[in-house]
Amino acid sequence: MNKTKKERELLQDEATLTALDNSIQDVQNQIDTVVAKRQAIEVGIARTPEGVANLKQFWKMKNLENSEQFLSKKLDRLKYQKSLLEPQRNIPSRDPEDTFDEYAAAEREQKAIDAERALEKSRQNKMNKENDKEMDR
Repeated sequence: MNKTKKERELLQDEATLTALDNSIQDVQNQIDTVVAKRQAIEVGIARTPEGVANLKQFWKMKNLENSEQFLSKKLDRLKYQKSLLEPQRNIPSRDPEDTFDEYAAAEREQKAIDAERALEKSRQNKMNKENDKEMDR
């Protein structure tokens, strides 16, 4: 009985995923249609010198932009719903024994300090040599 219940759940999830895929495709097609209409209106506005006709076209374009924003949000929601239903990737978890190594961190910090001191010492030696050359002149 449990096996058939799991099988039914899997079939239901697959049907839901298929329905979501179809919805996503439909919304994407609607967005493409709205974008094409909006671009056609923009071209029409650029070619039309009349002000009143352009004003009407601007209103149509604004409505299409609002529709595009609404459909984009709807598409995002559908994609999010689909991502919740899809199986998650198998991400390995960290071992609890894999902790921060304080000794290694302290060693790296000490090496950085030593390198800084060596760099400062070489700069100081260079400055001393330049000062000695100037003094000899």
